[in-house]
Amino acid sequence: MLVLSHFIHNVSFIVITAFIPVHIYLSTLGNPGTLRIMITGKIPYWWAKKKHPSGLESSKKVTGTECKSHFCPFSQGNPSAPGRGGGIPC
Repeated sequence: MLVLSHFIHNVSFIVITAFIPVHIYLSTLGNPGTLRIMITGKIPYWWAKKKHPSGLESSKKVTGTECKSHFCPFSQGNPSAPGRGGGIPC
């Protein structure tokens, strides 16, 4: 049983060690713009329109306005809370 647990541990280590650089690559260089999105918390309007068109539609329903700026803050939470909005309000 000890040999099996060591084997599983070592295989898990190899798999996790291989996937960490892949995950970092895909979250930064593999998808241009994602690093800026993670740092600033804002997404380009064209990106939101391309990747999450339903999110734009729901933000129009929540805020009553359409995003007109180049970058839209992406906030989550209770839309009725002061200073907070749902979806992609502008």
